[in-house]
Amino acid sequence: MTFGNRVRDIRKQKNITQEKLAKKLDFRHASAISFIENGKRRLDAEKIPTLANALGVSIDELFFVQNVVELTTKEVEEEEDESITRFTPSSE
Repeated sequence: MTFGNRVRDIRKQKNITQEKLAKKLDFRHASAISFIENGKRRLDAEKIPTLANALGVSIDELFFVQNVVELTTKEVEEEEDESITRFTPSSE
């Protein structure tokens, strides 16, 4: 998933319009948000904290860090379960 897709998904989950988000980022036109979401414009690095704040998420959440950690933890737990099942003697 691209950064723009992530911005769009979070914005829609939070029911924030492109117009409202554009105003919070001091953009003149909502089309600036559309361009970011569609990968046609890059967001200046100094706007990242403002974007995260406007969307009500942390910078980590904006860049998937939390989701990656959760996914990795889930994968490890599944592997542990599989290992325990594999090495537990059956009661025959």
